[in-house]
Amino acid sequence: MDLFHNFSRVGLGTSNIASLGKRITKEQASILFTEALNSNVRVIDTADTYGSGDSERLIANAIKGKRDDFFIITKAGLPYMSLPEFASPLNQVGKKVYQQLGFKKKYSSDYLVTSLKKSLVRLNTNYVNTFFLHEPEKHDLVIYDDFWKGLEKIKKEGLAQNVGIATNDVEAFNLAFKAGVVDLLETAMPYNHKETTLFVQCKNNNIPVIVNQIMRAKDSLSMSEGMILKLTNRGLSIKDIPSILVAYAINYKKADCVIIGTHSSIHLKENANAPSYFHDLDSIFAEIEKNVL
Repeated sequence: MDLFHNFSRVGLGTSNIASLGKRITKEQASILFTEALNSNVRVIDTADTYGSGDSERLIANAIKGKRDDFFIITKAGLPYMSLPEFASPLNQVGKKVYQQLGFKKKYSSDYLVTSLKKSLVRLNTNYVNTFFLHEPEKHDLVIYDDFWKGLEKIKKEGLAQNVGIATNDVEAFNLAFKAGVVDLLETAMPYNHKETTLFVQCKNNNIPVIVNQIMRAKDSLSMSEGMILKLTNRGLSIKDIPSILVAYAINYKKADCVIIGTHSSIHLKENANAPSYFHDLDSIFAEIEKNVL
């Protein structure tokens, strides 16, 4: 079995599609996921805490009958409330209360397995393509030192084809890597030398890297005179920067997948085509290296 079947260069992030004040309807979700499939955006990135489970439910409805066309990623470890679907509007209020009360992250073996099984119910599937520890730091994995047993059990039982870690913490990654439970990494897009350690370490060990938070460079680049000049010389403008950042991550940094969080099928299509359309922009990519963060 190809464990990376349908692993696409661009993925759809779903952290906001079911959030308070940003929730999209089932009809809008259907349109968005149809465009994802048409644009060969097969990686779907979610988590149990996104919309307190409602993101996973929206995904299940939107891809009904098309499950095998997508590479689904979910995560667990952050605190959230998980009431039944009929009471789900209360979940997000509860999550904020949990956070204010200082509820801690959990990564124990039993918790990870139980959390994923709940996610599978919400996603209406019997497996995910990848399951991640969600944003642990080193001290979290020291406290829950049986986390690796949970990930091994998840793979052994076929609940996830791949396991790994979504983190920006190098030491947390090292603990998971030494435990032998990192098939993939998800981390913030590395825009400066301080952020490259995880990225380079995974590349050197042939571990695929999924990057998120790529748009955090957009504002600084939009104010850069050097960037604006280079864009103008190529017949481009600051409106092209989001798509250029996608192409930069794929073509220049050689990320294996870039996660794009959007509600818009139009924006998704534009960004999905970016690696092919913006394939020869070395001078602009070099300007990004000089200007961001």
